[in-house]
Amino acid sequence: MSKNRRLNLRNLYLISCLIVSIAMTGCKKEEHYTWKLSGDTLIISGSDAMPDYDIYGDNYPPWYSNRALITSVIIEEGITTIGNFAFSGFSALSSVTIGNSVTSIGDYAFDVCSNLISICIPYSVIFIGACAFRCCGFTEIIIPNSVVTIDNFAFQGCGELSSVIIGNSLEAATAGEVAGTL
Repeated sequence: MSKNRRLNLRNLYLISCLIVSIAMTGCKKEEHYTWKLSGDTLIISGSDAMPDYDIYGDNYPPWYSNRALITSVIIEEGITTIGNFAFSGFSALSSVTIGNSVTSIGDYAFDVCSNLISICIPYSVIFIGACAFRCCGFTEIIIPNSVVTIDNFAFQGCGELSSVIIGNSLEAATAGEVAGTL
């Protein structure tokens, strides 16, 4: 084998090792959560924020193909943010448990979950994103004192909603603006 060919093969080998090394050490942020499906219940655990998804941009959550089967979601202690579009369009979803470490509910997080009739928003939540609960089946919603910001149309289209209790810490929306999103 010629000396030039050996140098080229050696360089190719070194470049491949560098690429593998970069991939293993993580130039992109590691996912700090896991999920499992137990019957019809989706359990999400870990630490840190869930990533944002965009179902219209073909960036689906990894559990999206099971959306017609999932009736219950448990977001365990340790998760800090529910990502955008995390459960959007989960029409069978009727129960959600959110751990007390969650501080933010992303845009469209539970959009068009028409069978979702109740949810307990923990006192750790300070932000509710745009259209987060749009077109859900709520009859009542309690927004705890911890919530400072509710983005546009967070509860728009919740046609069964007859009672809204709003905490006194709300800064980024007035009661009228929240009512306007219903």
